[in-house]
Amino acid sequence: MRPTVFYLSLMGLVLGIVAVLWLWYLYHPMADGRGLAFTGLSAFTLLNVCFYHLAAYLSKHSMDQAYLIMTWFNFLCKVLIALGLPVVFYFKYHLTGAAFIVPFLCVYVAFTVFETWVLNKMAIMRRT
Repeated sequence: MRPTVFYLSLMGLVLGIVAVLWLWYLYHPMADGRGLAFTGLSAFTLLNVCFYHLAAYLSKHSMDQAYLIMTWFNFLCKVLIALGLPVVFYFKYHLTGAAFIVPFLCVYVAFTVFETWVLNKMAIMRRT
């Protein structure tokens, strides 16, 4: 996958998520968790950029074992962010109700689908 395709796809994803979050908070103006959703958006964007470049490097150098380890490390980082951020925000800001997690989960699911698509494209490129 060329960098331009990756960055244009990532930009489309981020703009789409921002639009969905804007609509969510427009119709739920008193909803907690706005900071959590946008912090998750930033963290997952940065994580995707880092792992895209690492995957591209490993693909060029045919480092199969390192590529597999990188994929598992990516998964571990995402899980730690997905579990850690809501806990930190919950205890730091004393958020009420369970609805504060919904926008963050939407961001998480969107980036998981995007990341799966990118890693699939990168794996296909490795075989050719």
